[in-house]
Parts: sequence; structure tokens; C-alpha cells
Amino acid sequence: DFERLSLESLQIGNPQGWQVKKEWDLADNKSGFRMRIALKPDPLGNANNFLRADGKFRGVTPQQFVDYLLNPANLPGLQVWNDVATLPDGSLIKYCKVKAPLMAARDHCWRYIIDKRDDGSIFVCIRTTTHPQCCETPGVIRAYYYNSTVFRMSTDAEEEGVLLMTEFIFQDL
Repeated sequence: DFERLSLESLQIGNPQGWQVKKEWDLADNKSGFRMRIALKPDPLGNANNFLRADGKFRGVTPQQFVDYLLNPANLPGLQVWNDVATLPDGSLIKYCKVKAPLMAARDHCWRYIIDKRDDGSIFVCIRTTTHPQCCETPGVIRAYYYNSTVFRMSTDAEEEGVLLMTEFIFQDL
């Protein structure tokens, strides 16, 4: 999915329906953080949109970003975070429970696939899964989540030390 999605145009009137909601901030960003956000309707008809985020982060490496994804201690509303299993193929199963404002708690059972590539980039796919140690809890809504991301260092001389991120997210809470 990631390769196909990353080739889709974000130009106005593109056939896939992407609409840029937040364009790159062209001003010099002192924090070293820039983001572009685009949305498109779910091709299967779900009411939730598909999100694409392109980010630029100064002073962060791909591995540091992956380390955060594997242990997001400061995720707003995080109530439970458990490492559940490492599967024979090296993928990881994690469980979390999150409570957002004005919403009932949601829980997730996620499978992480991490591919460290020869060029130094890292591909991460996080997708809802099932596991015997991630039983659904009465009174807690099991949410669906899909995230695929590539983290790589820029090769542009003007962006030395800048991490480039392209991320696709779909969630049904």
C-alpha cells in the first residue's frame, strides 16, 4: 500500500481525491519541524478520511523516531502500554489503551513491522491485529488503526541533518 499511496499526486484536482489541508510552512521554522497534511476519502466508503503527513525534522534520526513509536511515553491520553510479543518474523505485538477528551476509552492491539533498509531509511507499518494476549475489554471500544511510514535522512545539501517522513494513517475509532 505505501508505495502505491506515495506515488499518488497531491496536486489540485488529482484523481485520487487528495486535498492538502495544511501546506508546508515556508518560513524558517526555528524548532526545525515542518509538516504538510493531506486528506482523501476512504476508497472503501468509510466515513473517516485517509491522512497523508509529510514531515521534516531537524536533528532527529530515523531510529530515534522509531524508538518513540515503540515506546510513546508522552502520548496524550495514554492509559496502558504493554509489550505483548515478538513474533518469529521479528514483528512486534503491542497493546495500548487511550482516552481522548470527550470520548470513551479505545484500546488497540497493534502489529509492528519494521524494515531497516540498506540506504539507512526505516519503513514501519503499524496495523490492528488480533492476539490471544490482547483480549477485548468490556466497556472499551476496540479501534482500527493503520499507519505506514518511511523515515529517511535528506540528501539535499540545504537540508543536512533533516529527517524526512512520509506517513499514511487510517483509523476508525
